[in-house]
Amino acid sequence: MENATLKVNGNAIFINGANTPWNNWNDFGGSYNSGWYDNEFSRIKNAGGNATRIWITCIGEVGINIDSSGYVSGATQAHWDNLADMFQLAQKNQIYILACRGVHYSIFVPGLLPLSIITVMFLLLSE
Repeated sequence: MENATLKVNGNAIFINGANTPWNNWNDFGGSYNSGWYDNEFSRIKNAGGNATRIWITCIGEVGINIDSSGYVSGATQAHWDNLADMFQLAQKNQIYILACRGVHYSIFVPGLLPLSIITVMFLLLSE
């Protein structure tokens, strides 16, 4: 970020993409399908997109341990392996990932977004 502008290698980037929350509920560490993600990223790129939002965990049922307060206490090797593969596919297809970690939607604060939505941008492109 530079003066509220997202930049990669000094070039301003306009995020234009899709919402790909998951292929199957709790993909990473669960029923991850590499071919499906490769196809999805290719589809986004071919449509002119350069980004997508993905939930890297849903409610902690598979791959990652999240307690009822949202505390993450660990993840399985399969979870990390699946994420590494997904990020490699995103980079191959020149897609930025907005990775979201979710817990149960019943956790709300009046006037604010659900506490379940915590996002981190991973910039994956390099020139």
